[in-house]
Amino acid sequence: MAEQEAEEQPPPLVVLLVDPLAGPRSVTQRMLEADGHKVHVGGDWAAAERHLLHQQIEAVLIGLTGFGFDGLKAVKEFRKRLPPQCDLPVVGIGTGQQRSEDRHAFDAGCDQLLVRPFEPEMLREALARAWRLRRPPQQLDDEKRAALRTVHGPAALAALDDAVIAEQAAIVARFYEHGATTEEYVAAGTAMAAALDGIGLVAARDTAERLVTHSAEGRRRVYPLMSALIKARVALRGDRMIAARQDPIWAASDTTPGETQ
Repeated sequence: MAEQEAEEQPPPLVVLLVDPLAGPRSVTQRMLEADGHKVHVGGDWAAAERHLLHQQIEAVLIGLTGFGFDGLKAVKEFRKRLPPQCDLPVVGIGTGQQRSEDRHAFDAGCDQLLVRPFEPEMLREALARAWRLRRPPQQLDDEKRAALRTVHGPAALAALDDAVIAEQAAIVARFYEHGATTEEYVAAGTAMAAALDGIGLVAARDTAERLVTHSAEGRRRVYPLMSALIKARVALRGDRMIAARQDPIWAASDTTPGETQ
C-alpha cells in the first residue's frame, strides 16, 4: 500500500509556470501540457500575481534565476499569501550552477527542485512529489457522515447541513464586513469549529481553528474561511448525492409529509 501511494500521480492540474527565460519556459510548458495539465505562463512575478488573482491555480513551477528575476524572493512572497494559495505545491527550477542551490530553494519554500536541463519524466516526478506533499486537505470525515445518515434521512440531513453552513456563513460575512475584536474571533472560531466538526467537515473545521490560533491577524484569516465554507457546501451536497446512489434504502427513507415513524 505504501509503495502504491508513493507512486500515485496527480490528476491534470492547473499549473502556474513563472520563468523569465522564454525558451526554457516554452519547453517546460509543452512538457506539462503533454501530460494533460492546463498551464498559465508568466515571465515575471507581476504576471504571476495576475494569474493568481483570476485563476484557480493548483500548482506552481518557478524559475529561480534569469534576467534579474529573483525566484527565491518570489517563492518567499508566495508562501506569505493566504491559504489555500500559500499551501500549493511549488517546484523550483534551478541551473545547478549556484552553490547550495537546493538548500536555498527549500528554505525559500520550494517543495522540489528541478535542475536544467531535465527530461519530461523528471518534471513529472518532481511535480508528483510536490503534489503528494501538498495534497489538498480532506474535506469530510467519512465515519461521522455515515453516523449522521443512521439518524437522518436525506431531507433531514440536507436541512442540518444547510443550517450549519448558513449560520457560519452569516458570522463570517459579518466579520468580513465589520471586523471584530481578537476575543470575538477566538470565541466565534471555537464555536464554528465545533459546529463544522459536528457535521463531519474536516478542512472547514481546521480553517476555523486557524482563525482561533491566528486571531491577531483579524480579517486576514476571514477570507480563507469564506472559501472553506463554499467548498464545504459543495462537498456536503456531493456526499449526500453519492450516499443516495449507493444506498437506495437510505435515499427512500424520508418520511412522507403527514406520516409518523
